[in-house]
Parts: sequence; structure tokens; C-alpha cells
Amino acid sequence: MINKFASALRLLSFVIMAALALDVSAQTIVTGTVCDSSGETMPGVSVVLKGNPSVATATNIDGRFMLRVPDLNSTLHVSFIGYKSQDVKLDGHSDVEIVLHEDSQMLDEVVAIGYGTTKKVSLTGSVSTVTSKELVSAPMTNTSNMLTGKIAGLTAVQSTGRPGSDHSTIHVRGLNDFAASGPLCIVDGVPSSMDNVNPNDIESVSVLKDAAAAIYGVQGANGVILITTKKGSEGKAKISYDGSFSFVNNTAMPELMNAREYMYWHNRASEMDGYTPRYTADIQQQVMENAPGTIYGETNWQDKLWRTAFTQKHNISASGGTQRATYYVSLGILDQEGTMRRTEYRRYNLRANIDMSVAKGLRFTANISGYKAENYGPGFDLGNTYAWNPAFEATHALPIYKSTYDGYPLAQTTGGDGQFNVGASIENSGWQRNYNNQVTSNLKLEYSFGELTPVLKGLKVSVWGSYYYGNTKIRNFMNSYEQMVINSITPGEPVLTRKSGTTEGGAFLKFLQVNDGWILRPQIDYSRKFGKHTVSALYVYEAQKNSSDGMQGEANQFAATDPIDLSLGVEIPGRLVGKYGYSSIV
Repeated sequence: MINKFASALRLLSFVIMAALALDVSAQTIVTGTVCDSSGETMPGVSVVLKGNPSVATATNIDGRFMLRVPDLNSTLHVSFIGYKSQDVKLDGHSDVEIVLHEDSQMLDEVVAIGYGTTKKVSLTGSVSTVTSKELVSAPMTNTSNMLTGKIAGLTAVQSTGRPGSDHSTIHVRGLNDFAASGPLCIVDGVPSSMDNVNPNDIESVSVLKDAAAAIYGVQGANGVILITTKKGSEGKAKISYDGSFSFVNNTAMPELMNAREYMYWHNRASEMDGYTPRYTADIQQQVMENAPGTIYGETNWQDKLWRTAFTQKHNISASGGTQRATYYVSLGILDQEGTMRRTEYRRYNLRANIDMSVAKGLRFTANISGYKAENYGPGFDLGNTYAWNPAFEATHALPIYKSTYDGYPLAQTTGGDGQFNVGASIENSGWQRNYNNQVTSNLKLEYSFGELTPVLKGLKVSVWGSYYYGNTKIRNFMNSYEQMVINSITPGEPVLTRKSGTTEGGAFLKFLQVNDGWILRPQIDYSRKFGKHTVSALYVYEAQKNSSDGMQGEANQFAATDPIDLSLGVEIPGRLVGKYGYSSIV
């Protein structure tokens, strides 16, 4: 019997090896050379079998390549940055010569760099650009997640899916300091968070890496992300609407046992260890029948915590203008439910960009934007660990007990601080309401001296200024509620007690912080082309000031579960806490 099995195994191995050998022999090796229009060979050119991206190679230092293809009627896709891509049909040839031509349109494309713009052909540093069309191709709610996978050297890590906090932490070419600081983000010249910008308002995103970010000094040590928003163009008014509706579900959830499975396997484990099974036939019957007047009954605790969430986005914009003035205005609305019950995020964005010619050679630009963000959640902090974390409760509560008993939530404990009833923790624990509002404006007046005399062609002087104002309001109420508690290991008569981790009468926290700041930037630019050569120079002076002022207070023991002010509390547990911050950079 063993000899027959060994013979069959050897025969199977021989058949597989023969099939692989036939497959390899059926393929044809194609070689070739890639050069530019002047005849110079080109290393690093991508050569891909059309229709099968997994079959690919790149030219070596001499511009040569070798690739295995199914037959000599295949087609190769050849591409290189700054050159027009080509589809080359072999037509029976096993060695080909390919000539790539420069893509002048791509090289003339203007990209944003530090304090200005330049053509791609003139770039000397490492700059990557993403256009608006590429950015909004995926239905995501914030800009940082949209950048994922679109820029080489950019790493994006999303650590949570909670609405309003589901942005990605971005690093450009890895970590460059022990503080794991991220890149500097600048929106229309103003340092800001990219995730508060409406993605539909973005014209392009440029990422400055290494030496390209040197002009920003130590602030740009971890790279710089420049976001340019859309501008109007000459022509009739153009009104655009973009909207989306989506449903969100958790994709990877632990598969937990139901009540019947839990009792069966718990009893089996007890028997194997030599103990008497805990769940008798009578208890099992009470659980499966949800017997009235008992603590037993089947409960799916995951359903008490998670849901199918609904997200909707609406964006409307208008743009147009004349030879003397153009405009772009937009309104964006985002309403995002979380898959965890009672979590929600709303954001409203408003923007107006105006560009006008005041006089010959004199231009005026104004960008005004604002947003209002609202974040809602249950009273228990979702970032807490162990006993007061709803997700922890949902995975540690046994499925054989009811969610309510005698009109109260029925919570399980193992003798520690934890009292597990995730439904009550979500619905009865109070609320968290966080509000963020900000208005940002920047104005620019620029004069081109080339309008005075051809000698000064390319010389521009501008004054740019920005002011922002924002505030953050936090209102958290941790409600105190009663529940029946049992020991899930040795259940007895339920005991009515206050939820652990709460204060009698509830605890109310109120926080307010105001931020404002300004930036002033006079600038001189000179850029002129002499034959095949271009001469450019830049002088910038920048001064900025930022300040913040905040205060926080707490109070306990309220008569209602929706207090509007600290003065309605009976007990003040501590003094008011205030903070003030100030920074100035030149």
C-alpha cells in the first residue's frame, strides 16, 4: 500500500514538473533597446506586457531590457516620466528598438513649490503632485485618506474609524525625529489641517520632499504638503453639484459563540477537566426560551454596539468671470454616522476665491474659507480601556444573560470594576458634544513691473496677508444611572447599584478655547528666460503670530440629564482651569 502511494506521488510530481516545463518553453524571450529622440539610451524605462501588469521589467543602464511574453504577437506598454507612453506591437520581432518622445505638455505643467510655482521641466528638488481628478476618485471623507497610495514616499496610517477622527497620520519618507512629527501642511499659503478642507475644493496637492522643502526651514524638516484650492476661469457661470450616499459596515469582526454554542462548549470543557457541567438542562431551556422572571436569555451584545452606518456628502460650487475678475464659491456638507451606535460627525465647508485685475499690472486676490464641525458620541470616552470601553464590554459579556431585568439594565461582572452591559453604556451614559469652528482669510496684492518697461519683465512685487479665527467648544455629560448587577461566574440574585465609574447625579464638563493668528509676507519674485536659459530669484520676509486662550470647568450632581451650564450643578469638584498660549515667528 505504501509503495503504491509513493509511486502515485512520484507520478503526480512528474506531471506537474512537465506542465511547468511546457509552460516555460511556450513563452518567448523578447529583448530591446529604448532611447530618446536624440538617440541616447534611457535607463529605468518601464516595459510592461499590455493586459498583464504582473509581467514587467525596466531597462538597464544601457537602455536594454529582456522580457518573457506568451508569443511574438504581444504588445508592450513602454512609459517614462516626462515622455509620451507608447504601445509597441511586436509583429513577430524578438528584438525591438523603441524611441520615446518628450511630453512637452507634461513638462510645461505648473506645480506648486515653496512660496511660488514652477514648470515641471525646471524642477530641481523632489516634488510629487496629485490633481483634483485623481484625489476625489475614491469616495472618502477626508483628504489624508485620499492621498493614500497616490504619492511615492508618502506613508498614511489610519488608526481609528470613528467619525471625525478617521483621518490618516502621514509621514513623508519615514520618520525623521523621535517625536514622530508629521509634514507641514499649507493650504493656500496658510498652515492648516488638510482634513478640515473640503476635498472637492482642492485643485492640486504638491508634496515637497527633502531639499525641496528646505525653504521652510526646520518646520519643513519632515516634508511639506502644499494644497492649492480651485480658482474661477473666464466665461459664463458654471454651477456644479456632486453628491454621494453610502452605507458602511465593519468588515472584520470577531466570530463569537451564541448562547447555545457557549453553554455546550463550556460544559464540554468542564467534563474534560473532571468538573460537573455548570449549565444544566433547566438553565439551557431558560436561556433559549428567554424565560420571564429570570436573568437568563440569549443576547447578541455585538448588535447592541454596532450598526450599519449611513454617510452622505453634498457639494455645490459656482465659478466664472470676465477678463478683469474671476470667482469660485462653494458649499460642502458631510454627514457621517459611525458604525458604533450614537457616534456621528458633521462638517460644513464654505469657500470664496476671487481674483481680479485692479489696474494694468496690478492684481488683487482674496481667499475666504470657513468650516463648522460637530462630533457626537456617548458619555463614556470611546478611547478608554478595560472596564469602561464599550467595545471591551461587547466582547466580554456572556451571551446567556438578558440585557434587562425588572426594568433595569442587567450588567455582568466578574468581581472587578467591570460591569458589562454595552447597550446601557451606549444609551444611558450621557453624551459628548464637540464643536470646532474656524474662518480663514488671505489677501494678496501683486504688481508686475514688466508692464512699466520691458527691461523689468519678470519682476513682481507682492504683499500677502492672512488672518484666522477659530474656537473649540466641548460639552461632556457623564450620566449616572442604576442597573442590576450579577456575577457572571456565580450568578445569584441581581443587586441594584449605580454604574461603576460614574458620579451620583452625573458629571458635566465644559471647555472653551479661542485661537487666532495672522501672517504677513512681503515678497519679491524675478523669473525671466534668456534664450535657452532661465534666471529666477526670490526674496521673502514672513512674520506670524498665533495665540490661544481657553478655560475648563466641571460640576457634579445635576437634576436633569441635559445640563446647559455648570451653575446648575450642586458640587464643584475643583477649581476652574485656564490656559493661554502665544507664539511668534519671523
